[in-house]
Amino acid sequence: METIAIYWEPIIKTYGLFCQKSLACYSKIIPAGAFADAGRLLADGRFEDQPDIALVAVSSLADGGLRLSAVVRPQDHPGPTGFDHMWGNLPAIDEDVESVDLLCFQGPHFGDRFGIAHAVQNDLRREGIRPRLLVCSASSVYLLLAAGMADRASSSLSRSFQHPSDTCLP
Repeated sequence: METIAIYWEPIIKTYGLFCQKSLACYSKIIPAGAFADAGRLLADGRFEDQPDIALVAVSSLADGGLRLSAVVRPQDHPGPTGFDHMWGNLPAIDEDVESVDLLCFQGPHFGDRFGIAHAVQNDLRREGIRPRLLVCSASSVYLLLAAGMADRASSSLSRSFQHPSDTCLP
């Protein structure tokens, strides 16, 4: 017999809310037939001047393809980097680059608790904020937003989440 426990608190405690502003989100749709080539390029790892990568996310699409998103801090020096070269060689149907803000927070046993993503979506919806990407893992939530939306989103999340410290990087 398995024991099931449900943990609920009216305001969900976190270890802090962390924010990075003015990042670049590179996004590509990779067709199913190109997974092997894309995998080889990503696993190669021989690119120099790698940017500060904040988040990499992959989501499956209805047609069997994948959407690959890499969120990076823009480079301080001009000119293409090894990352730019690798990214440019990835096979893709469609691609996009946009300026984004990233919010991240962790909490105790998020993966064992129901309703964390739902609470995030409800808080944002009340303010009319639509995230570009919502990634939830065992203990973390990553929220990708249009550039300039981090402060407003952070404020809206205080309805359901308690953050002992708020850190925002320019």
